[in-house]
Amino acid sequence: MRIASLIGYLQHHVQLTVVITGPAPNHIEEFLRRDYKAEFYVPEYEKYLNSNGYGKRLKAFLKDRHFDAIVIEYIHSSYFLNFLMKSDALIIFDAHDIISDRINDFKKFDFQGALFELTRESEFDMHNLYDYVKMLCVPDFEKIKLAIGANKILLCPHPIIPFKHTTRKDVGNIVFIASAYLPNKDASYFFINNCWPGILLKYDVRLSIYGTVCDGLVIEGAPSCVVS
Repeated sequence: MRIASLIGYLQHHVQLTVVITGPAPNHIEEFLRRDYKAEFYVPEYEKYLNSNGYGKRLKAFLKDRHFDAIVIEYIHSSYFLNFLMKSDALIIFDAHDIISDRINDFKKFDFQGALFELTRESEFDMHNLYDYVKMLCVPDFEKIKLAIGANKILLCPHPIIPFKHTTRKDVGNIVFIASAYLPNKDASYFFINNCWPGILLKYDVRLSIYGTVCDGLVIEGAPSCVVS
């Protein structure tokens, strides 16, 4: 939702091109153009490429094109910088969080080594490679400002987009859709083991879980719970 909101905002203010890495359905660009006024480019539809493969395809795509700014999502995508050396565009890093802080938080729950990790020094060194760094919240903004300087950092919180929903009197199916991000899996196990039994005692409902969070998710002895 965060990236979708960013695209939704930028489409009204700039001529926008979105590069999608990773496998994707063949007609994803046509599908996305229904909702967004932007150009979409998929370097590879069938499989994941290594960093050199994605970098070369991005470099070929950018040839003879001019961009005023290039925004890179996620710090592990910083390998693209190796292929943007000759670009005169502003290179902006969109930081979702501070990786080294997240590592410390994960260690509290014995999840160290589960995700991409960086030392604090290496992380801030990578931030300094960019022209600007975007942060989501004030605490992270203040930390990064001390590390790389106030002139290179932007505070860009999540946009607030209110939606009005009607409340149903009767609910028969609860749906959880999520990625395979470790906290999503951990939350699924916690909810099913600690909350779901109590809900079933009071309500006649079913829980359906969808998305890559289901990969390797083993649910045993949980009635009315479906993993798809």
